[in-house]
Parts: sequence; structure tokens; C-alpha cells
Amino acid sequence: MRALRFFRCRSCSMRLLVLLLMVLAFIVYCFYYSVAPAYPKP
Repeated sequence: MRALRFFRCRSCSMRLLVLLLMVLAFIVYCFYYSVAPAYPKP
């Protein structure tokens, strides 16, 4: 029930979504540069 109340709050869920997106982008960034270091870096 606590999780339901948390997700009902829009600002809280939006902040969590943004944080999750940032972490995901960081992981993809690190993965890309570790797997393909030959490609030109932007």
C-alpha cells in the first residue's frame, strides 16, 4: 500500500523516472565506449 501511495504522487514518480533514465543513459554510455572504442567519439 505504501508503494501505491508513492506512485500516486506525480512529482515523486517523475523524479524517480528521471533518475532511472539518467542511470540507464550512463550504463548505455559506458557500455558503448567499452564495447566500441574504435568508433569516433562525439
